[in-house]
Amino acid sequence: MLEELIERVKTVMSGPLLSLDLIEVPFSMAGRNFVLIEPSEQTVAKYKDGISQGTITEFDGENKPTRVVRNPKVAGTNEQDSFLVSMCLWQEARPAENGSVGSPRIPVSLLTIRGWPRRVTSPLITACEMLGRLGDFAPKTAEQKKAEEDQAKNSPDATPS
Repeated sequence: MLEELIERVKTVMSGPLLSLDLIEVPFSMAGRNFVLIEPSEQTVAKYKDGISQGTITEFDGENKPTRVVRNPKVAGTNEQDSFLVSMCLWQEARPAENGSVGSPRIPVSLLTIRGWPRRVTSPLITACEMLGRLGDFAPKTAEQKKAEEDQAKNSPDATPS
């Protein structure tokens, strides 16, 4: 069911993205209707800030970066994924017995998401990252593309031309 959500997000993201409206992807889970909404620029900034505050770049003796590690002095940085989902996930309201609906959508709280198992949150995180072009789904810079091309050329699996 959640795998279908990932496929729907891929389909939406492969089309033209010329609108200023946030992308919305409706889906059902556990008999309830939800909508995953593309993260706003403010949400993306808070997500990235939380990640960068929670990491330290270690350097070698020549002042070259060697690796990035978790910063033990910053608490809560492992919750950035849950934060991202909480900012993107909304539950469709169920009509009351009299047929009226107060708010059509209810935000799913961070506390609720923290209580869900990883098998549920993991695909939601992936879908949010896809919608926000974050993590593995971020556009690559020219330098990153060149480095990947160079690595592919120098790979032992590369065939000589």
